[in-house]
Amino acid sequence: MAVEWRRRQSPEAVAGPVFEMTVDNVAHGGYVVGRHLGQVVFVRGALPGERIRVQVTGRRSRLLYGQTVEVLDPSVDRVEHPWPTAVQQDVGGMDLGHMSLSASRAWKAKVISEQMARLAHVDWQGEVQSAPGDDQRGGLGWRSRMRLRVDSQGRIGMTAARSHRFVATPSLPMADQAIGQWLAGVGGRLPPLADQTITVVHPSAGRWDEPPTDSDTAWPKDKVVVIGAGGHCDVRELVRNDFGHWQYGVAADGFWQVHAAAPALLTQAVWAALDKVDGPVWDLYAGAGLFTKVLAQYFQRPILAVEASPSGVKWLRRNTADLDVTVLGEDVTKALVQMAVKPGGLMVADPPRNGIGRMGVTAIIDHQPARIIYVACDPAALARDTNWLMAAGYRLSQLQAFDLFPLTHHVECLAQFDLTGR
Repeated sequence: MAVEWRRRQSPEAVAGPVFEMTVDNVAHGGYVVGRHLGQVVFVRGALPGERIRVQVTGRRSRLLYGQTVEVLDPSVDRVEHPWPTAVQQDVGGMDLGHMSLSASRAWKAKVISEQMARLAHVDWQGEVQSAPGDDQRGGLGWRSRMRLRVDSQGRIGMTAARSHRFVATPSLPMADQAIGQWLAGVGGRLPPLADQTITVVHPSAGRWDEPPTDSDTAWPKDKVVVIGAGGHCDVRELVRNDFGHWQYGVAADGFWQVHAAAPALLTQAVWAALDKVDGPVWDLYAGAGLFTKVLAQYFQRPILAVEASPSGVKWLRRNTADLDVTVLGEDVTKALVQMAVKPGGLMVADPPRNGIGRMGVTAIIDHQPARIIYVACDPAALARDTNWLMAAGYRLSQLQAFDLFPLTHHVECLAQFDLTGR
């Protein structure tokens, strides 16, 4: 039986009481869960097993939401948070910084396991794999793309979690070294921009309007691109793994994996999951073509790539201009419905955080691909879509998880589905 799943709205903000409680389990979204006087409470800033004091911050239906204000009995996995601003000002971007890196990965593995069991009736007991270099840096210094704010005083900052409140952030521990050096170099300030958003990017191979390079070291390691409101810039990205070496153009403020090591890691994982199947080969939610070029190299035959974002379509076409790739610049579900059905083949899907969804899954099922490789950044959406695919006769052949957002509750998964009988 299909499981209905909807993304819940944020709880209504309230200024509630403070009380003591013990939390006993993890929940999707970075929460731990406990009960107070029989009422379920979702709490941020705590670990399972801890006795804490909680300030109620929100309410939704019969559920309470709160923030840890004091830890009375700490877990052995608790550590000093590496970004005090996040704790003091409730800034997002490192919501699991109060626990060890290994504990945060175990947390994410448990969330995936519980979502797969609850929504897809699948028993998954895997581990969350680290990206190269993250263990050595303690889960810091990984983010190569950031959206920041500049207030009317010129201070660079971020938005407090679940609000529009500006918080000056003179340091950004999750930013990679080049962005961190840039922030220090400008002293955490820019000319006042009346509270506008800026995008700061450290591309692996420089701006698009500069000479191309085949070397990872040719682009100065401390060079970043800063785009103000209404501005635009295109950049180059290099991706190299055990199976190939690819170059991409992409809008600096367009979609690209934010972890510096993620493109190489994910293309390697997708390559390893490919199979020489007969029939059409699709790259759905193709973006700028990260996986499209991989598919073209592997199969050496026509590829269908679908992307709805105008910026993504522009670069998808340019990045695959010398390959046998047909680009469809439209909604994925619409494209699948309009195309003639040719059973077999393979589909790679890398949808946004809310997943493929019921209509998209139905459209995929109608084409009966022999194999589906699903790259997901939300375990609940993946579990929901997994349930529908399995009900239609697909087998979950493998599920891998990658810690591409260290010390946050976010996690990336790669699932492989094969049509029963293969």
